[in-house]
Amino acid sequence: MFIGNPFTDVPALQSYSFVVTDNDLQLAEREALRIADSFVASHEQMQVTLVSLEEMACRVRAAEKGTVALVDAADATSSGASGDSNAILKELLRTQYAGRTLLPIVDAPAVAQAFAAGVGCTIETALGGTLDPGRFQPLRLTATVRLLADGRFRSESFGEQWFAGRTAVLESANYTLVVSSRAVSLYDRSFFFAHGQNPRHFDAVVVKSPHCQPQMYADWCTAMIHVDAPGSSSANLRSLGHTRCPRPIFPLDEGVQFHLRAGHFVRPRAAGNGNGHSPR
Repeated sequence: MFIGNPFTDVPALQSYSFVVTDNDLQLAEREALRIADSFVASHEQMQVTLVSLEEMACRVRAAEKGTVALVDAADATSSGASGDSNAILKELLRTQYAGRTLLPIVDAPAVAQAFAAGVGCTIETALGGTLDPGRFQPLRLTATVRLLADGRFRSESFGEQWFAGRTAVLESANYTLVVSSRAVSLYDRSFFFAHGQNPRHFDAVVVKSPHCQPQMYADWCTAMIHVDAPGSSSANLRSLGHTRCPRPIFPLDEGVQFHLRAGHFVRPRAAGNGNGHSPR
């Protein structure tokens, strides 16, 4: 299945079942339609249940002892989002959440300010909204600079080198913010570990990824709360404002009727290779 990226508002946005055969068009068509039909039959189950920011705040306060993962897939950098959302932080501050909380955020100006001040110094800074100001407004914070780094580290998942640009760890009351100059993928814990932070040592951690391997968070967290926060990669697709994709389309519209059809592409034979045979 090629599941169309729902965050790209383009005329070709839809899902495709894709079957390759050895020139058996009937088999390809039959299997493509079978797979597509199975996909359509399950489409309602593929919707993520999201909770509002207000409900998130209630649930995290009521959580049992342990670490609660606040899943902010709407600002998932691996999905193409900006990474500069402060929506969850704002709500936790508004509701005076007192648990120790770990959050990632992209904010190059705040990092520059931290580097200029130095480790151990207290700064007055604004966090968030530097890349997506239409969705996020800067949040004024007083924070202490705890760590400064060049942002180069190895991925926990695959071992390749990642580069977050200059990075600062800031502490503001019970909140620890790992602030980078550039976005990196956050589908594992590499970014936190590389900058001296273990999510297990916090009451709540913001996870900016729609999916992580279970051992990253789900296997040991008390709860995984999927938050309906604003962001360009939100699973609340109706909030994104699509204008170019075909309509009606699920889940943007109600009562969508699915019409399955098969098409095919036959690869032309290449020129002979000199021995009387054509390569495939």
